[in-house]
Amino acid sequence: MKREFCYLNTDLNLLAPYDLAPLAEALVSHGVLFSLYVGPGQNGFWSATFETTRSCSEPDLNIGVMLMAIDALEEPSRKLWAACTRREFDIGYECADKPRVFSQHLSTTILARIAAVGARVVITLYAAEPHPGSKLDGKINQ
Repeated sequence: MKREFCYLNTDLNLLAPYDLAPLAEALVSHGVLFSLYVGPGQNGFWSATFETTRSCSEPDLNIGVMLMAIDALEEPSRKLWAACTRREFDIGYECADKPRVFSQHLSTTILARIAAVGARVVITLYAAEPHPGSKLDGKINQ
């Protein structure tokens, strides 16, 4: 089987000890982000997960769009952002057999902007098992 390693997307994950609905509303108000989930999390915390409305081929571009939405927050929402206990950009890749070497980068500009908003970067690797709707679905040659 031949499979190709690929970038899937980047999620913006937030965790806070308060309802994240007002912050979520502010983040999606510009139309560049949509929420996958906003609601109760574990241990009395609230969680929210966002993606960009358009797919990008590299995480640098996705994170740049997310940062634009964060930078556009007005003062009340900025305070909610700062009070989050977790602010992370979770970069997702689907693993595969090919190519032998695969690399992508985050620019120093994006890294500085991530640090400036008090967020961290997480990298998630998904097993190369095709499932309906995945980027590998239909790309397997036997």
